[in-house]
Amino acid sequence: MTKQIHRKKISRRPTFFLGCFVVGVFIYLYTQSELRFIFYPEIDTIFAPGFSQQKFSQIEAGMTKQEILDILGEPLNIMGEHPALVCWQYSTDGKLWPYADFSYFLYQVCFQNNLVASTPVYEFSN
Repeated sequence: MTKQIHRKKISRRPTFFLGCFVVGVFIYLYTQSELRFIFYPEIDTIFAPGFSQQKFSQIEAGMTKQEILDILGEPLNIMGEHPALVCWQYSTDGKLWPYADFSYFLYQVCFQNNLVASTPVYEFSN
């Protein structure tokens, strides 16, 4: 008498659906620009060399451009069409490009008549 061994067929459906889910999440995250990465919100922010949030917090209204250079160093960009109102940007977007596009923070020091007028920080995200 021959004994038959019945093997249970292993379903590949969970693996297939998990793979589809992972691919779907990847495509969603990749195609959605400027999403906020909750574990490290500044993951896609490029900072000027020597920049830190601690140094940025030392900036006060009325400081001169030289005082800002002494604390933060050279900015990444200088924006302003009017000489009396100029903003120095100490951060920009694109640290993870071309692999991902998350939100980024823009740290600026804005001068009016060569003295600090404001230090706005913006988050650009969806």
